[in-house]
Amino acid sequence: GVAAARAAAEALVRHAEAAVAHDRWVGAVARGFATAGGGPARAGPGRAPAAPPGAAVPTVLLDEPAGEGRRIEVYGDLAGATSVVVLVPGMGATRANFAERVGPRARDLWARAVAAGTTSVAVVAWLGYDAPDALPSIEVASAEQAWDGGRALVDFVAGLALAPGTTLTVVGHSYGSVVVGAAVRLGLVARNVVGLGSPGMLARRAADLHAAPGTRLFTMEAPGDLVAALGRFGGDPNDPWSGFTRLATGDVEFHGGYLADGSLSQANLVALARGDDASLVRRGTSPLERVEIPLEAVRERARATFGGLPGYAEADRVVAGAEDLVDAVAGTLHVLARRLW
Repeated sequence: GVAAARAAAEALVRHAEAAVAHDRWVGAVARGFATAGGGPARAGPGRAPAAPPGAAVPTVLLDEPAGEGRRIEVYGDLAGATSVVVLVPGMGATRANFAERVGPRARDLWARAVAAGTTSVAVVAWLGYDAPDALPSIEVASAEQAWDGGRALVDFVAGLALAPGTTLTVVGHSYGSVVVGAAVRLGLVARNVVGLGSPGMLARRAADLHAAPGTRLFTMEAPGDLVAALGRFGGDPNDPWSGFTRLATGDVEFHGGYLADGSLSQANLVALARGDDASLVRRGTSPLERVEIPLEAVRERARATFGGLPGYAEADRVVAGAEDLVDAVAGTLHVLARRLW
């Protein structure tokens, strides 16, 4: 029944390569920014090449070994950048594996942006929170931890004291996008907010995030990404009725390849960093995705009409369970539709 469906959804989410963690960190990066080494790579036909290994040396903004550690690195001249991108990783990211799992994604994105002609760009790899372990950790489905990470992210961005006119793009992968969603609801001010393979951003609709004026909300979801389709944390932001702008991912499959060097999803991030909206590739909508099951609207109408009657609270809990079940089933069907469309 509904309980079994919820348990199955929780199990699938726990297998996601993403999570949000506890232990809030107050950003304290307001000085000492230096230019990371490495110059522009030469552009080749069709796409900008990545910098060769060792061509870009990051500036370390934070290296905290306590616990599983925190680490923040920046590629490019943060002090002089007119465009700043902050990448927020998800579950399993630690100081120990940062050099393998987190830093290279920021380096590659920076190199592509520079190769495309954006020399005044900086990309921050932000592990400023204590991300939970992979399974069998039970922390990975905790929305409460997302709020702690969101506060840390808001504090970090405020500590940067970016110059007026600087374009800030904040990108969260998987449960990192839940952290970003929390940050937006807590007052994060950014030009672009992007969820990659997001299992939810703590809002069923983009409008429910109450983003700062001028903030643009984007999402990217690969055709085979069941984790994102579940929409565990507030619904799937990639649903066509969510109000998020949906961008294409190209050949990316499943949950882990959104930041792969040379991918279309990476190219879309480069376009956002450059302010090149004309180069953004949006995704289409399959016929099945156009079908919305409006249980949320039905539930809200029922609450307004019958909320004061005896027994309503119990009935509402049953409807809420049905809504979760329908979301899980619809998410799976949407994945199948995307694979065939």
